[in-house]
Amino acid sequence: MQKGSIFLMKKFSVALPDELYDAVTERAALEGINISDVVRDTLAREFAFKPHRTIGEVAMEAIRAGATNQQTLAHVHKLFPDSNASAASIAWYRMTLRKEGEAVPTDREAKVAAKWP
Repeated sequence: MQKGSIFLMKKFSVALPDELYDAVTERAALEGINISDVVRDTLAREFAFKPHRTIGEVAMEAIRAGATNQQTLAHVHKLFPDSNASAASIAWYRMTLRKEGEAVPTDREAKVAAKWP
């Protein structure tokens, strides 16, 4: 959980029948996530809450969609008004995506294409 996030989380424990616990752990293993994330995502779907997204996830989604660094930063601040996201951090996310081999445009290329809303 990020500091300054608008999402507040509470921790609780629950006892599960063996077959339900096995199903949760199997799903976590299949999806490559931890048990807490499986439970959180399942509850969010059941109660129609939006799943928790991090600043990084939001930024990378916007970058993948063709947003410039400035547009991405504005989008992040709209969703996370108390965040300390900066132009440098957005540039870092773009560079990380490119380093991992994703075909995302540079900021300059995104400015020329200007396809993000």
